[in-house]
Amino acid sequence: MPLVQIAYASSAAEPFTKEELVELLKKSRQKNQERGITGLLLYKEGNFLQILEGESPIIRETLQRIEADPRHRGFLTIFKRNVEEREFPDWSMAFRNLNDPEIDRIPGYNEFLNLKFDPESLQEDSSSVERLIGTFAKAIR
Repeated sequence: MPLVQIAYASSAAEPFTKEELVELLKKSRQKNQERGITGLLLYKEGNFLQILEGESPIIRETLQRIEADPRHRGFLTIFKRNVEEREFPDWSMAFRNLNDPEIDRIPGYNEFLNLKFDPESLQEDSSSVERLIGTFAKAIR
């Protein structure tokens, strides 16, 4: 079955506490692993940016569940596309560190997202995902 990759942004109806984020990550990682979904989640000051990859029906169902979640508002699909291969094959849920030591102990956490990210260094030939991450990082500084 073909793979799709989708990116969306949303805002938290109420800002998440560190504990709520840890719980969200644990549950998301478990569900994503069971369903063959990979991707990443960025969170800053009540705003989410998420990229999900997987089989189309599973991604569609996951997005419907997220859109219906009362903890989210202002759901906006940024892009949806078919892909030949995953950009995040080893990440059931990568996450941007919130400087909380508890978060980096969650299985599936990936330190890649804590590297210094310079949006200006992204070239035109960078993947759209890299450009999207750079734009989000720049916007939340």
